[in-house]
Amino acid sequence: METFKVVGLVLLVLAGAAALLGLHRLALRLEDRGVIYYLRKKPKGGVGRGMLGLQEFVDPRMEHVLHVREEPHEEAGSPAGPGDPPRLRIPDPESR
Repeated sequence: METFKVVGLVLLVLAGAAALLGLHRLALRLEDRGVIYYLRKKPKGGVGRGMLGLQEFVDPRMEHVLHVREEPHEEAGSPAGPGDPPRLRIPDPESR
């Protein structure tokens, strides 16, 4: 019975070492692809670049704004009256 415990412990240690080696190789492969920084490549820049995603989540900014310009009515040559809504023209984004 004692030999089974020793053999089980040895197998457990070998399995743990194999798992650590596999994680090490995985981390090196991910570093080569540019996903993480591990041993060979050091990150360039400070903590600010790493916290940029959190900053965007906490303090979102308006990135895209649609500018609308009012144009007077052109119906039958008469200008828009006080009760008429103004005619809106949306600019073409490709014309910039």
